[in-house]
This record gives sequence, structure tokens and C-alpha cells, in this order.
Amino acid sequence: MLGFNFFFLPPFHTFRIADPQNWVALTAFFITALAVGQLSARAKRRAEEAESSRVEIKRLYEELREAFDRASEAEAVKRSERLKSALLDAVTHDIRTPLTSIKASATLLLEDRDANENIEKLSSEEQHAMLEVINHGADRLDRFVEGIVDLARIEAGDMTLHRNWGAIDDIIEAALAQGRTAYTAT
Repeated sequence: MLGFNFFFLPPFHTFRIADPQNWVALTAFFITALAVGQLSARAKRRAEEAESSRVEIKRLYEELREAFDRASEAEAVKRSERLKSALLDAVTHDIRTPLTSIKASATLLLEDRDANENIEKLSSEEQHAMLEVINHGADRLDRFVEGIVDLARIEAGDMTLHRNWGAIDDIIEAALAQGRTAYTAT
């Protein structure tokens, strides 16, 4: 307002106002300058508030993500424990089944050998069947232990898997045949 008066209103290069209409113009300029200054200050405050809100939201987001990561890790640990328990149950079952067959057959053979004349002894076919059960059970345990060793080697990175495409029917048929063989042997 003072600059406008000094440079553009007669008498030029002074701060005096000769025309009363210039007072109205100067007052309008002064009010406009005050309003613009206030609006500019508000806009600056709002921009600062928005920036601080953005920083706060970013901080809260990071905290939330960290909390989520911790919760995910905790959930992964729980799942891992459940999987370990299920794996242990499966391993225990897969080891006990052939061990039970071996133990039962070996016990029958030992009792048959130690039997006196009053107890009927096993025929040679029955003894052969018991020995086959023992042999098959030992083979199952050997395959199972070999599978566990291979799995440990895969996890350690000592062995790599090579995937091949195959028909799902062939895979299912092979699995069923292997399951039937294992089932009939026990």
C-alpha cells in the first residue's frame, strides 16, 4: 500500500495523498493485503499440519507394519510347531509300523524255536512268511531312513531336485501301487 502511494499516486515520490478517492483505494489495498496475509498464514499452518499429519501417519504405518510382521512371525512359529508335531507323529507311526511287524514276527519265531513238544510248532511256510515280514519291515525302515536322509540333504542344499512334467494319472497310479505294496506287506 505504501509502495503504491509512493510510486503511483500524485504527488509522486511522497507519502502524501492529495485526492480523497485515493484514500478509498489505499484502504482497499490495505484490507486486501491484510486478508491475503491472513489467508497465506492459514495456508502455511495447514500445510505444516498436513505435513506433520503425514509424518505421523507414516510413523503409525511403520509401527503397524512392524506389529504385523511380529504377529506374522509368531503365527509362523506356531504353524512351524504344529507342522513339527504332525511330522513327528507321522515319523513315529512310519517307524513303529514296520518295527511292530518285525518284533511280532521275530517273537513268534523265537517262541516257536523254544516251544516244547506240547505246543504246535510253526510250519516251514509259516516260518518263511514270518521271515518275509521281517525282511519287508526292515526294507521299509531302510527306505524310510533313506528318505529322511535325502530330505535333510535337500534342506542343507547338498542335493537338488530336478522337476519333470508328467501326467497326473501316472503319478497317482504310481502312488497307489506303492501304497498297495506297502499295505499288503504289513
